[in-house]
Amino acid sequence: FPTNWDLAAGRAISVVRYLADNGIDPSMLAAVSFGQYHPVAANDTPAGRAQNRRIEIDIQDQMP
Repeated sequence: FPTNWDLAAGRAISVVRYLADNGIDPSMLAAVSFGQYHPVAANDTPAGRAQNRRIEIDIQDQMP
């Protein structure tokens, strides 16, 4: 992937595809990529970078 943002988008899309392929209504799913723009830890250590390589799943009663 050329950028962290593209990598994050690829991860998000992979999860959405997996959920859709396993019975979740695709119209209820959305993929969002934040790349390096929403870290949960500092990126100056290997442990911090590992924490930032993540996906988050937000479950809501209704689509916004």
